[in-house]
Amino acid sequence: MFTEESEYFRARAIEERARAADCGDQTIADIHLDLAEKYEALANITGGQQALRPGWDGLSDAQPA
Repeated sequence: MFTEESEYFRARAIEERARAADCGDQTIADIHLDLAEKYEALANITGGQQALRPGWDGLSDAQPA
């Protein structure tokens, strides 16, 4: 079961991936993809799943609210 917060973060991740796909500038597209990964990590944390994607420690010391 997902919390309202995790649903929001998952929706934002989807939106950022769509923006990356529509972007004509690869540098900006990469930024959107990076944001999508971070939103997905936040969704996992707020949804009760503590595991982050391997190799990405951007939120390694973040704690669920």
